[in-house]
Amino acid sequence: MNRPSLVPLVKKELRTSLNSASSYLAAIFFLTLGSLWFLRIHNFAARDYASFREFFSIFPLLFIVLIPLLTMKIWADERRGGTIEILFSMPYRMWQLVLGKFLGAFLQFAVIMLLTLPLILILSRLGDFDFGQIITQYVGVLLLGAASISMGQWISALSGNQITAALISISAMLLFILVFDAIAGAMRGFFSDLLRYFSLSSHFNSFARGVLDSRDLSFFILMTMLFLYLNARSLLLKKWS
Repeated sequence: MNRPSLVPLVKKELRTSLNSASSYLAAIFFLTLGSLWFLRIHNFAARDYASFREFFSIFPLLFIVLIPLLTMKIWADERRGGTIEILFSMPYRMWQLVLGKFLGAFLQFAVIMLLTLPLILILSRLGDFDFGQIITQYVGVLLLGAASISMGQWISALSGNQITAALISISAMLLFILVFDAIAGAMRGFFSDLLRYFSLSSHFNSFARGVLDSRDLSFFILMTMLFLYLNARSLLLKKWS
C-alpha cells in the first residue's frame, strides 16, 4: 500500500506555527538580540577586520531559548488537544510522522535564519568579506539547528505540556551547549574529550570560523538521526502502552 505524502504533515506544522504567538516571539527574540550583540555590544563598526565570526558565534547561546520556543508545542500540543490519537490512526508510519513534524519545525527555523541574511548583505558591502566562509557559517547554523530541533522534538514527545517541554529543552540545551564545554575545559583526559565530543558548541566552533570539518558535519547528522529515532521509539511505546 502506498503511504501518503509528507507534504500535508509539513504544511500542517507550518500553519500551526503561523498561528502561534511563540513562533513570532522566538523570531523577534533571536533577530533582535543577535543584531544588538553584533552591532552594539561587539561594536562591529569599530573593528579593523572583515569577519562575521562573532555574529555567528552567539547563535548557540541564543538557540538555548529559540529552539525550545519552536519545538515545545510539536507533540505536547497534539496531546493537549487530543489529536495525537488521530495522527496515530492515519496511514503513516511513525517515522513519517516524526519526520514530517521535524521538517515543519526546521523550515520555520530556516526562515528565521534567512531573515539574518539582509544584515549580512548590507554589512558585507563595508569590507572585503569571504563569502565562502559565510556560506560555511550558515551550513553550521543549519546543522546545529537540525540537531537541536530533533532533540527538542523528542523532549516534546516525552512531556505532558508545552511549559514542561520548554523548561526541559532549555535545560538540555544549556547542558549540550554550555555545561559540557565548561566542564571539559576544566578537566583533562578521557572524560574531557568525551564531554567535548558531545558538546554542540564545540562542534559548531569550526563552522563559526569558516572551517568545514567532516567530523563536525557527521556529528550533527548523527545527533539529528539519533534524536529522531528516539522520538519515533518513544511514540511507538506510548501508542501501544
